[in-house]
Amino acid sequence: MTEFLMSLLPWGAQAVASVQGALYDLCPWLWIAITRLGNEVAYIVFIALIFWCIDRKTGTKVALAFTISALLNTILKSVFTIPRPFVYDSTLTPGLYYSGYSFPSGHAQLASAVWLTFALSVRKRWVTWVTLAFTLLIGLSRVVLAVHYPQDVLIGLLLGWVVALWVVHMRLDVAPTGKTRLVWPIVLLIVGLVSAIVLGESAAIIAAGLGGLWAGYLMQPALVISGENSELGPRLLRGLIALTLLGLVWLLHLALITWTTGTLQEILLALTYALMGFALTGLLGRVYLRLGLAALGKDSGTVSV
Repeated sequence: MTEFLMSLLPWGAQAVASVQGALYDLCPWLWIAITRLGNEVAYIVFIALIFWCIDRKTGTKVALAFTISALLNTILKSVFTIPRPFVYDSTLTPGLYYSGYSFPSGHAQLASAVWLTFALSVRKRWVTWVTLAFTLLIGLSRVVLAVHYPQDVLIGLLLGWVVALWVVHMRLDVAPTGKTRLVWPIVLLIVGLVSAIVLGESAAIIAAGLGGLWAGYLMQPALVISGENSELGPRLLRGLIALTLLGLVWLLHLALITWTTGTLQEILLALTYALMGFALTGLLGRVYLRLGLAALGKDSGTVSV
């Protein structure tokens, strides 16, 4: 399989050169902005807003699609080890620099998994068209910026769609109960450490973020958000609080990049991603309880935000 993928690189590099030459100079900042909206941090924000402002069951499915896709993509890149276009062909100039391997496109795969899961859960035509257009734009931006070949994007989109279709048909409870609150965070920690050792630095950061996200979810109190707290005003307030909390953690992230280097920086960045994930699913629930934006309940699984 790797030999076949390598045989496609000359065609892929030529396609990248043609697409970049035709589209990049039209609006470079726009392509960069589009591709940044496909980064992991953007999805963590999106998941938190869905979970706390729209519907908790939909948020849970989107988070699951994101988790499965991120880990699957990291594994596939480590298996196939296909070089990025600007590495393979030195005449190509990347619009943004990305390290790591090329196949399949993580941005395309995450976009298709997350946005299709959301669209199929909401089941509104305009949402489907908007999310489809946004997914395709993210995929196109990766080729325009010369960080992926067309085949990377195509396979990434297909893999994401498969994950989304699988997740949408899962039967999930919204809130965990019983011993899973303590058992699963420990399991996630072990999986994260193993991933970091086997797959390297980028996998460690991804695993830390996902571990924090799911640990917070599994350890959150059983919440009921109904009545006046399900109206538009409280929904927007919960979203604003979530964005504020994320902003504070992101400032910490930027400070660590500035003030640390080497192994210490890698460890602290992984911890920052873990804190970000935990804050947006676990810590926020307790904040909302204190502010009266949620209440404790025995059966939160039957109540949507």
